[in-house]
Amino acid sequence: MAESQYYIGQIFTDMYPPEAAEWCNSRGDCFIVEIESEGDKRRFQIIANPEPSLEEVRASKLAELSSKFEDASLAAHCLSSLGFFIDANPTSERDITGVLVVMDDESTTKFCDYYNEFHEVTKAQMQTIQREIILNGQHLYTQKWTYRDAINQASTIAEIEAITIEFKNRDFASEA
Repeated sequence: MAESQYYIGQIFTDMYPPEAAEWCNSRGDCFIVEIESEGDKRRFQIIANPEPSLEEVRASKLAELSSKFEDASLAAHCLSSLGFFIDANPTSERDITGVLVVMDDESTTKFCDYYNEFHEVTKAQMQTIQREIILNGQHLYTQKWTYRDAINQASTIAEIEAITIEFKNRDFASEA
Protein backbone atom coordinates (compact mmCIF):
# COMPACT_ATOMS: atom_id res chain seq x y z
CA MET A 1 0.00 0.00 0.00
CA ALA A 2 1.32 3.44 -0.91
CA GLU A 3 2.33 5.77 1.89
CA SER A 4 -0.20 8.54 2.43
CA GLN A 5 0.56 12.15 1.62
CA TYR A 6 -1.55 13.13 4.65
CA TYR A 7 -0.61 13.05 8.33
CA ILE A 8 -1.92 14.17 11.69
CA GLY A 9 -0.89 17.76 12.33
CA GLN A 10 -0.81 18.65 8.64
CA ILE A 11 -2.01 22.20 7.85
CA PHE A 12 -3.74 23.34 4.65
CA THR A 13 -4.09 26.94 3.50
CA ASP A 14 -7.27 28.33 1.88
CA MET A 15 -8.92 24.93 1.61
CA TYR A 16 -8.21 21.27 2.23
CA PRO A 17 -8.51 18.59 -0.44
CA PRO A 18 -11.54 16.27 -0.21
CA GLU A 19 -9.08 13.35 -0.25
CA ALA A 20 -7.71 14.55 3.09
CA ALA A 21 -11.20 14.31 4.59
CA GLU A 22 -11.64 10.86 3.04
CA TRP A 23 -8.29 9.84 4.52
CA CYS A 24 -9.41 10.98 7.99
CA ASN A 25 -12.77 9.22 7.63
CA SER A 26 -11.17 5.97 6.52
CA ARG A 27 -8.79 6.01 9.50
CA GLY A 28 -11.44 7.01 12.03
CA ASP A 29 -8.88 8.49 14.40
CA CYS A 30 -8.67 12.08 13.15
CA PHE A 31 -10.64 14.95 11.67
CA ILE A 32 -10.07 18.33 10.05
CA VAL A 33 -10.73 21.63 11.84
CA GLU A 34 -10.37 25.24 10.88
CA ILE A 35 -7.60 26.91 12.85
CA GLU A 36 -6.52 30.51 13.28
CA SER A 37 -6.14 32.37 9.98
CA GLU A 38 -2.77 33.59 8.83
CA GLY A 39 -3.41 37.08 7.50
CA ASP A 40 -6.33 36.79 5.10
CA LYS A 41 -5.70 33.07 4.51
CA ARG A 42 -8.00 30.47 6.11
CA ARG A 43 -6.17 27.46 7.52
CA PHE A 44 -7.23 23.91 8.30
CA GLN A 45 -5.44 21.19 10.25
CA ILE A 46 -5.74 17.42 10.59
CA ILE A 47 -6.25 16.75 14.31
CA ALA A 48 -6.16 13.41 16.16
CA ASN A 49 -9.37 12.42 17.91
CA PRO A 50 -9.06 13.07 21.62
CA GLU A 51 -8.60 10.00 23.80
CA PRO A 52 -11.76 9.14 25.74
CA SER A 53 -11.74 9.94 29.42
CA LEU A 54 -11.77 7.27 32.12
CA GLU A 55 -15.43 8.07 32.82
CA GLU A 56 -16.38 7.83 29.13
CA VAL A 57 -14.72 4.42 28.88
CA ARG A 58 -16.39 3.34 32.14
CA ALA A 59 -19.82 4.48 30.87
CA SER A 60 -19.28 2.64 27.60
CA LYS A 61 -18.28 -0.59 29.40
CA LEU A 62 -21.31 -0.31 31.72
CA ALA A 63 -23.57 0.09 28.67
CA GLU A 64 -21.93 -3.00 27.15
CA LEU A 65 -22.56 -4.86 30.42
CA SER A 66 -26.22 -3.88 30.39
CA SER A 67 -26.68 -4.97 26.80
CA LYS A 68 -24.88 -8.30 27.27
CA PHE A 69 -26.84 -9.01 30.45
CA GLU A 70 -30.11 -8.40 28.62
CA ASP A 71 -29.01 -10.72 25.81
CA ALA A 72 -27.89 -13.39 28.29
CA SER A 73 -31.18 -13.16 30.21
CA LEU A 74 -33.28 -13.55 27.08
CA ALA A 75 -31.22 -16.47 25.76
CA ALA A 76 -30.68 -18.15 29.14
CA HIS A 77 -30.76 -21.92 29.27
CA CYS A 78 -29.15 -24.45 31.54
CA LEU A 79 -28.70 -28.15 32.12
CA SER A 80 -31.35 -29.21 34.62
CA SER A 81 -30.67 -31.68 37.39
CA LEU A 82 -33.35 -33.74 35.60
CA GLY A 83 -30.82 -34.43 32.84
CA PHE A 84 -31.99 -32.21 29.98
CA PHE A 85 -31.49 -28.60 28.94
CA ILE A 86 -34.20 -26.11 29.83
CA ASP A 87 -34.93 -22.56 28.75
CA ALA A 88 -34.22 -20.31 31.72
CA ASN A 89 -35.49 -16.93 30.56
CA PRO A 90 -38.30 -14.78 31.97
CA THR A 91 -40.82 -16.21 29.49
CA SER A 92 -40.10 -19.82 30.49
CA GLU A 93 -40.31 -18.89 34.18
CA ARG A 94 -43.73 -17.31 33.63
CA ASP A 95 -44.95 -20.28 31.57
CA ILE A 96 -43.89 -22.83 34.17
CA THR A 97 -45.51 -20.82 36.96
CA GLY A 98 -48.75 -20.94 34.98
CA VAL A 99 -48.54 -24.71 34.48
CA LEU A 100 -47.85 -25.24 38.19
CA VAL A 101 -50.98 -23.30 39.13
CA VAL A 102 -53.21 -25.78 37.28
CA MET A 103 -51.32 -29.02 38.06
CA ASP A 104 -52.36 -31.21 40.95
CA ASP A 105 -49.86 -33.27 42.93
CA GLU A 106 -50.62 -36.55 41.13
CA SER A 107 -50.73 -35.34 37.53
CA THR A 108 -47.99 -35.27 34.93
CA THR A 109 -47.56 -33.04 31.91
CA LYS A 110 -45.45 -32.89 28.81
CA PHE A 111 -42.53 -30.47 29.11
CA CYS A 112 -40.73 -29.18 26.03
CA ASP A 113 -37.02 -28.77 26.72
CA TYR A 114 -34.50 -26.34 25.21
CA TYR A 115 -34.01 -28.60 22.18
CA ASN A 116 -37.79 -28.98 21.63
CA GLU A 117 -37.86 -32.55 22.91
CA PHE A 118 -40.74 -33.58 25.17
CA HIS A 119 -40.43 -35.13 28.62
CA GLU A 120 -43.24 -36.41 30.83
CA VAL A 121 -42.76 -34.62 34.17
CA THR A 122 -44.49 -34.55 37.54
CA LYS A 123 -45.48 -31.45 39.48
CA ALA A 124 -42.45 -31.96 41.76
CA GLN A 125 -40.18 -32.06 38.69
CA MET A 126 -41.82 -28.88 37.33
CA GLN A 127 -41.10 -27.24 40.69
CA THR A 128 -37.47 -28.33 40.34
CA ILE A 129 -37.34 -26.77 36.87
CA GLN A 130 -38.91 -23.57 38.19
CA ARG A 131 -36.38 -23.41 41.02
CA GLU A 132 -33.47 -23.95 38.62
CA ILE A 133 -34.71 -21.19 36.31
CA ILE A 134 -34.90 -18.80 39.25
CA LEU A 135 -31.46 -19.83 40.51
CA ASN A 136 -29.96 -19.44 37.03
CA GLY A 137 -31.42 -15.92 36.85
CA GLN A 138 -29.87 -15.09 40.22
CA HIS A 139 -26.58 -16.55 38.96
CA LEU A 140 -26.68 -14.19 35.95
CA TYR A 141 -27.39 -11.21 38.23
CA THR A 142 -24.48 -12.16 40.50
CA GLN A 143 -22.17 -12.16 37.48
CA LYS A 144 -23.56 -8.78 36.37
CA TRP A 145 -22.91 -7.24 39.77
CA THR A 146 -19.40 -8.69 39.87
CA TYR A 147 -18.62 -7.16 36.46
CA ARG A 148 -20.21 -3.85 37.49
CA ASP A 149 -18.10 -3.71 40.64
CA ALA A 150 -14.93 -4.48 38.65
CA ILE A 151 -15.77 -1.75 36.12
CA ASN A 152 -16.55 0.80 38.82
CA GLN A 153 -13.43 -0.05 40.82
CA ALA A 154 -11.06 0.11 37.84
CA SER A 155 -8.75 3.09 38.09
CA THR A 156 -7.37 3.11 34.54
CA ILE A 157 -8.73 2.82 31.02
CA ALA A 158 -6.53 -0.25 30.46
CA GLU A 159 -8.09 -1.99 33.47
CA ILE A 160 -11.60 -1.33 32.14
CA GLU A 161 -10.70 -2.43 28.61
CA ALA A 162 -9.20 -5.66 30.01
CA ILE A 163 -12.59 -6.71 31.41
CA THR A 164 -14.20 -9.27 29.11
CA ILE A 165 -17.91 -9.65 29.77
CA GLU A 166 -19.15 -13.19 29.24
CA PHE A 167 -22.15 -14.63 31.06
CA LYS A 168 -22.30 -18.32 31.91
CA ASN A 169 -25.41 -20.32 32.80
CA ARG A 170 -25.42 -22.87 35.61
CA ASP A 171 -25.10 -26.62 35.12
CA PHE A 172 -27.42 -28.14 37.72
CA ALA A 173 -26.76 -31.72 36.53
CA SER A 174 -23.11 -31.51 37.56
CA GLU A 175 -24.05 -29.84 40.86
CA ALA A 176 -26.41 -32.66 41.84
